[in-house]
Amino acid sequence: MEEQTPHIKWFEMLCEELECNPGPVTEQLQSFRQSAEALDTSVAIFVSATTSFSAKFQALLIMSYCIVNRWSRLSMESKDSLRSTIWAEIINKYAILPNFIRRKALQAFILTWKCSWCTEPRDIRGQLFSMLKGLLDEATAVSIRDAAPTHIGGGLLDLHTSDLRRRGQAGLELLSLVSELLLVTVEDFSTCSSAEIGAPVTFHNQAHYAFEEFGLGLTFELALQILQQVLQVASGSGEHRGTVKVVVALTRAANLLNELLQWSHGEPDLALHESLK
Repeated sequence: MEEQTPHIKWFEMLCEELECNPGPVTEQLQSFRQSAEALDTSVAIFVSATTSFSAKFQALLIMSYCIVNRWSRLSMESKDSLRSTIWAEIINKYAILPNFIRRKALQAFILTWKCSWCTEPRDIRGQLFSMLKGLLDEATAVSIRDAAPTHIGGGLLDLHTSDLRRRGQAGLELLSLVSELLLVTVEDFSTCSSAEIGAPVTFHNQAHYAFEEFGLGLTFELALQILQQVLQVASGSGEHRGTVKVVVALTRAANLLNELLQWSHGEPDLALHESLK
């Protein structure tokens, strides 16, 4: 059984008190996120097999705060490791993570891209879309009976997917994952959604412009590809036709396209975006 460190045990006890004593506990959590060990501890809590969902959620909030406020001070190796760790946890546990945990984890993952989107070379930024394109290709070819190791993504995000296959996840789950990740990406780049964790509006504006210049068109292409693949499954005669999985995948693809169509070109219209939610 995994042994929890003193920091993780303390964090778990704090989260247990949150519902009964929200004010003082919130103050302690906000104080902890300023500490030197906040980032490493929040990552350890998120990937731990023994921590509660409540602790994971609070850890992801702290992790996102640390990403935004400490990203420029992290080494390249630390950035790559953090990005890969979050993504591996998402894809290996995608089918079993509660929606509120998975969503917050995807937001933290995208923050690791957003914080460098204005400064990293195009070939590095392009790795995000190469990885997603690899997932879509995998969704087309996936076979539940085939448990052979497969690597997708390349570069910093080279990822083993045999675990995903062993859990019996078919192509529809991969399509849903890519749709959800792209939706979070568009939402975060289109607004100042992370302003509450310390990033100035100028940071969001710059990221918005940079993503519009490189990223928005690629996202639209992937969204159309996802919709086409889901519609093929929905209109076919296979075992997944008409199932909840199809409905979920189709809904997420439609939500992604709707978000793309609401993109405010040029100056981001933050007030309009919030009023539409």
